[in-house]
Amino acid sequence: MALSIAIDTAIKKMKDYALRLIPIAYREDPSVLNTLIKWFLVGLLARLLFMPFAFHGDLLSTYHRSYLLIFEGSLRYLNPHETIQAIALWVISHIVPVKDFLVWSGSTSVSNSFWLGTLDHNNIFSFIFLLKMPYLLFDIAICILFLHLFRNEVKIGTRVFIFWVLNPIVIFSVYVFGRFEVIPIFFILLSLYYIKENNSVASGCLLGISIVSRYYALLLLPLLLIIFFKNWKDRILYTLWTSIPIIILNLITRLYSDSSPSVNFVKSHFIDYVTGMNFIIEENGQILYVFILAYVCILLYIFYKGCNTKPLIEYCSYSTIIFLLFYSTSYFHPHYFVWFIPFLGIFYGYYHDNSIMELHCLQIVCFMFYTFYWGQALASWMIASINPEVLKTMTAPINFIRYFYPGLFLLNVVRSIFSAISIFMVGMILWRLKEAIPNEE
Repeated sequence: MALSIAIDTAIKKMKDYALRLIPIAYREDPSVLNTLIKWFLVGLLARLLFMPFAFHGDLLSTYHRSYLLIFEGSLRYLNPHETIQAIALWVISHIVPVKDFLVWSGSTSVSNSFWLGTLDHNNIFSFIFLLKMPYLLFDIAICILFLHLFRNEVKIGTRVFIFWVLNPIVIFSVYVFGRFEVIPIFFILLSLYYIKENNSVASGCLLGISIVSRYYALLLLPLLLIIFFKNWKDRILYTLWTSIPIIILNLITRLYSDSSPSVNFVKSHFIDYVTGMNFIIEENGQILYVFILAYVCILLYIFYKGCNTKPLIEYCSYSTIIFLLFYSTSYFHPHYFVWFIPFLGIFYGYYHDNSIMELHCLQIVCFMFYTFYWGQALASWMIASINPEVLKTMTAPINFIRYFYPGLFLLNVVRSIFSAISIFMVGMILWRLKEAIPNEE
């Protein structure tokens, strides 16, 4: 009896502490709080269903680098997400034998044969579940951040919260594919929180952390400087604060290893992706890069148009536009598609534009076909731990399509439709921003 009372008391205290993380405006209205809890539990259940068994080999690759950092002292991999994973890995190593899954020779990227070989291991389910636990914690932190970003605008915060927790792209990227994308997203959103609180020092440093974790965050810096700052002095100061984490990381890795994040960025495939769609102007090497052209046009448009009284909403809206242009004109890996979800969620939360939601659903349908480009690796192999003998040998979806229609042609048609939808969404967002009137229906 005494034990039961103690457990009930402990649970009640834990619940009270958890609720304190939620802004008071959401706790004052029981119906709002119940809505948040209900949809959070639905989203949590969806995440927990995939966590133990679904993963791509990239999950092993990124944790392999974290293994080299924590157990072999290789500072080459000293960046935010791999450092966080390294700390988690040290804890996990006391529960399951991590060497069996993460140690191989040669490239830091896992081979398909090694990845598929781990599926028969006795501890595969518990190991994969534990690897994703840091992602779940950052995911939950993102949910809480949304509420704090809109602590005085409960309807907006609630819509953004639900959009995130139920979004299938988030669940796919983090819990099916097994990527760390929520970590840089968390730092980007935390940066937004602090800039909204007029703390540009903390905001800049946090954005710098997100940049060294994921290079794509660099695309957001010029946009932020234009929208949130009105003079060049403040823009230069913010850029300096953003540079601090980047400079520190470059110095450490350069001194203690043969690596440099800035050099790695210049040599990264991401540069090739954003310059992939281009037009050759002349035979002497002049090339026009489509995404860069569109990106600079957006920045110039914002700079000369000026902003309204809602800089956070404008920033997130134009960030959504930039990523939509990237997806429309560039090659991108499937887990990249989660990058724009928090910004799209904030746009939708503010404007409550159901047409954007409908278009996003169409995007998701096309995105399912987009994953077929990667064959079995993004199909049966990702869930092969359930039944390795059957699922390792199952044919890729594109091979089924080929029985009825030229598979690659069909995928390219769907890819074109996906780009058309994304570009149309850009137009819809620009039109809504011109109106600058939220829809509260």
